[in-house]
Amino acid sequence: MQPISTPLLLAAAVALALGGLAFWLVAIVGRQRREIQLGIAAMAALKWREIAGYLLEALRRRGYAEDPEAEVGERREGFDFMLYRQGRRHLVGCKHGTAYRLGASAVDDFARTLEMHGAAGGTLATLGTTDAGARTRAAAHGIELLDGAALWSEIRDFLPEATRDAVARQARRESRRRLGIATAGALTLGVLVFVLARAGLMPEPVAPAARVAGAAPAPASTAALVAPSTATAEPDESELQASRAAAARAIAAMPGVSGAVWATPSTLVLDLASADEAAVLAAVCGVLDDHPGLDLTRIQLQPTPGSSDPVRWRRCH
Repeated sequence: MQPISTPLLLAAAVALALGGLAFWLVAIVGRQRREIQLGIAAMAALKWREIAGYLLEALRRRGYAEDPEAEVGERREGFDFMLYRQGRRHLVGCKHGTAYRLGASAVDDFARTLEMHGAAGGTLATLGTTDAGARTRAAAHGIELLDGAALWSEIRDFLPEATRDAVARQARRESRRRLGIATAGALTLGVLVFVLARAGLMPEPVAPAARVAGAAPAPASTAALVAPSTATAEPDESELQASRAAAARAIAAMPGVSGAVWATPSTLVLDLASADEAAVLAAVCGVLDDHPGLDLTRIQLQPTPGSSDPVRWRRCH
């Protein structure tokens, strides 16, 4: 049997290496990617004219200004806004929906619109994605493409602080959960290495070359520990559907609520039966917070029967 110091040092080295790799993959790379996903979901819950307004604010920060001679209600075909910078015309087109896939044909159509209006350049924005053909054609025509991830980065600073905080908070919460699982896996493997080395079932390092060769399987083990935790930590669409159904049932049974139904995956329509809106909303938010993935829900409040109050929209965070 080996001296206890050698297996202990080997186990500590394995646990630290895997723990450091897990931290980088989960707490840094994974958290940034998840925050973008949550940001796109938060933007999708907004009306498109709100997103377009935030995009205009971002472009104004770059030095663009709206056409001062544009007529109110002017019909526009092929674009949504006409901007100017340094006397040069710039058109902006917006494609709504996270399922939208921007392809080369859409870019070519927009390029013809630029030429028709004598624009020097343009910006095409979408909550969805862009394919390689679209990016190639956009580069050839001098068109800027903003897909979901790029659009979130462009306008996040202009969104309400509560929305930004809710996205960051959920990303941190999920990152901590995944990191805890990955860390536990690294420690477990370290203990296993210690037990095997202590029992003499692992070869004792005799040369630097042998140590390098023996350490080669570590990345595969790391993938086995970290990747499953990332895949299982996030609720999939079927789990989200079940959560929505459970939340709607619980909310519909609350005092002060006569009905609750999902208009879209991110919008819950609430029929009020009580004038105490604040109390009802607090109880509804308590239910939504108990279901992962539903805390950014947009709540549409229908007025009580016979009330002259308008329809209102609220968020829990």
